[in-house]
Amino acid sequence: MVDVIEREWQFDAPDLAVVERWLQGQPVHAPFAFAFGEPKEQVDVYFDTPDWRIHRAGFTLRRRAKGDAFEATLKSIDRGTGDVSARREVTELLQGAELLGGDGEVASRVRVIAAREPLQPLVEVRTRRRGVAVLRNGHPVASVDLDETALVHQGAVAGTLRRVEVEIAEPAIERELTGVVRSLAKACGLTPASTSKFEAALAAAGLSPGGSLDFGSIDLDPAAGAAEYGFAWLRRQWAEFLHHEPGTRLGEDIEALHQMRVATRRLRATIALFRDVLPARLEVLRDELQWAGHELGAVRDLDVQIEHMHALQAGVPPEEAVALAPLIAILEEQRAAERQVLTELLDSARFEALVQGMSAALREGPPPAVPRVEVRGFAAPILRRRIGAVRKDGARLVPSSPPAEYHALRIRGKRFRYSLELFGDLYGRPAERMTEAVKRLQDLLGEHQDAEVMIDWLRATVGAHPDRLPPETLVAVGEQIARQRGIMVERRAAFRRVFRELAGPRWRALERALSERPRPPRPPAAVDSIEPVADAPDVPSEPFTDGAHPSPPPGASGPLMRVRHLFHL
Repeated sequence: MVDVIEREWQFDAPDLAVVERWLQGQPVHAPFAFAFGEPKEQVDVYFDTPDWRIHRAGFTLRRRAKGDAFEATLKSIDRGTGDVSARREVTELLQGAELLGGDGEVASRVRVIAAREPLQPLVEVRTRRRGVAVLRNGHPVASVDLDETALVHQGAVAGTLRRVEVEIAEPAIERELTGVVRSLAKACGLTPASTSKFEAALAAAGLSPGGSLDFGSIDLDPAAGAAEYGFAWLRRQWAEFLHHEPGTRLGEDIEALHQMRVATRRLRATIALFRDVLPARLEVLRDELQWAGHELGAVRDLDVQIEHMHALQAGVPPEEAVALAPLIAILEEQRAAERQVLTELLDSARFEALVQGMSAALREGPPPAVPRVEVRGFAAPILRRRIGAVRKDGARLVPSSPPAEYHALRIRGKRFRYSLELFGDLYGRPAERMTEAVKRLQDLLGEHQDAEVMIDWLRATVGAHPDRLPPETLVAVGEQIARQRGIMVERRAAFRRVFRELAGPRWRALERALSERPRPPRPPAAVDSIEPVADAPDVPSEPFTDGAHPSPPPGASGPLMRVRHLFHL
C-alpha cells in the first residue's frame, strides 16, 4: 500500500510534439536533464456507487490495469490552491479485478464509504503516455508525462485530451523547478488544466454527481410563499446532510461530521420555525433527526475536545505537553467507542427510513391545500421576537452571572443568527451587518463556553480515571483549569462592548428593512434580454443549536453529567 501526497502541474497542450522538441532541445548545462522513456498504454476505469458516495466523501476510485494485475487508487478530489495541485493518493495492488475483495487500505475505506451500495463503472480513461524523467545530477527528482487520452463512456469515445503533467518527486526542488515549468508552458503554448481527467470524462459523458441530491427547487425567492421558501431551505440543508454522510462514515476529516451535524440542527430548527405551513409528517421526521443528531453530537464533542487538547499541547513546554498525553488517550478511546455507535446508527434500517422519508417529503413539496403566507410577513415578527429575546437576556448579564446564563444567551444568539441567515436574502445589507455583529457575539460566548466545558471535563476526567493519571498530569490539569478560568474572565470583560453592537444603527437599519412593504414584482423582461442569475450562496457552515435548555436535566448531578449535558445542547 502507498499513501502519498501527489504534487504536480497539469496543462492542456495543443501539440505534444512541440513539448517533446522543447525538452529535447534543452542545453546540456541546464540545471535539469530530461531522459525519455518509451510510450506506454494505460487503461483506467473509474467507479462509484449509484448515489455517488465515493465522490461525496471527497475521492475518486480508479482501477488501473498493470500487466496481468490491477491496482486500485483512491485520490482526493480537492486539488488545493496555487499552481501546483496537491492530492492524496492511496494505492494498493489487487489480487484480481474485484475492488472490494481485499483487506488493504483502499478496499477497507471503500467498504466503509459505500456501506450497502454496490460499485458501478462510470467512465474509462485510455491514455498513451510517454514519460520523461527529470534528472538532477543524474538523480530523478520529477517526471514529465506527455499524455494523449481518450475519454470512453459505455464503449464509445466521448472526448479526447492532450495533457502535460509534471509531477514532483523531491519536494526540495519545487521552487527551482517552477521556473523551468513556466518556461515550458510559455514556449509550448500550454494552459493550466481546469479539470482533472476524471472530471473531463464525466463532463464528456454527461454525468453529474450532484443529480443524486436534487430534491426540487432551492431558490429562495422573496416573492415565494412561506411554505415554498421553507421547503427550498430544507432542501438545501438536506442535500448538505447527505453530502457529508460518506465523509462522516470514513471519519478521516472531522469537518464532514461537523457539517452533517450543523445540517441536522438547521433542518430541525427550520421544521419547527415553519411548522404551521409544512406537512405534519415533517414533524415526525424532525424527531428522527434529533435521534441522529444526538450521536453525531457525541462524536463531534469528542473531536472538539481532542482538537483543543492538541492545541494546548502545542502551546505549553514539552514536559507539560507530555503530561497532557494521558488525557488525550482517554478522549480518543471515548471517541472510538462513540464512532462505533455512530456507524451502527448510519447502517441501521431506522436511519435508512429517515433518509427515504425526508427525501420523499422534500421532493413532494408543500401540499396544495396549505394557505399561502407571504414570506416577508412571516419572517419579520420572528426576527423581531428573537432579537428581543437576545437583548433582554444580554441586558441582565453582569460579570458575576452564572456560566449557564451566558450559555443561555449563546443559544438565543444562535437562534437569531440562524433566522438572519435564513431570511437574509429578503433584507439585504441590513441583515448582513446584523449577522456580522451577532457572529462576533457568538464567537465571544463560544470561547467562554468552551473554557467552561473544558474545566468541567478536566474535573470529571480526574474523578473518573484516578488510576490512569500520573502526578505530573494532575499538575497539568490544575494549570489548565487556571488558564481556562482566565479566558472566561477576559471574555466576560469584553462582553458588554460586543453586545452593544446589537443595538444602535445596525438594529435601526434592520428594523426599517423589516417594516418596508415588499415591492411588487417587475414585469418579465423580453426573452432575448434575460440573463441567468446565480443561486443564492450557501449559508456559512456554523453550528446552530435550536433550543436546548442550559440547566442540567432532572436528576443529573456531578461534573460529568454537567459536561455531557452541555455537550449535547
